[in-house]
Amino acid sequence: MSAKGISLAVLIVIFTVSLSEAASMNKKNVAPNVNFTSYNEEAFISAKRENKPIFILFFAHWCPWCKSFNENTLSEALIYEYLNEHYINIFVDVDQNEILKAKYGVTMLPYIVMLRPDGKLEYKYGGTLDRDGFFGFIKETKKKALK
Repeated sequence: MSAKGISLAVLIVIFTVSLSEAASMNKKNVAPNVNFTSYNEEAFISAKRENKPIFILFFAHWCPWCKSFNENTLSEALIYEYLNEHYINIFVDVDQNEILKAKYGVTMLPYIVMLRPDGKLEYKYGGTLDRDGFFGFIKETKKKALK
């Protein structure tokens, strides 16, 4: 391999690690009590193995509605405890993942995607809900996803 090829390979590795670290930092700043993981094969394997539906949160740190959803809904113990016990939770920063944004048809933020344990779509919507509305939604969605 030429020096140019090696340099390009090194830059790709550095860029990939930087994106991964940025996504990890962003994930920690959103609902720190929700056990979020990245969108990866292991998350889907865990959902099947544990028979848990998947909650995917599409989020952007510049979005005022995302901030409101984070502070007024996801930060409530009733919500994060239920999500952690009954769901596999995935965080997606829309500014760092255009492919998933397109795959799930994200049209507004925050954007919620609920999948069955087998990975099939159960429900998706854009916007926020207050604590009580969201709690009812995640409880009902879990029941439907496990049928």
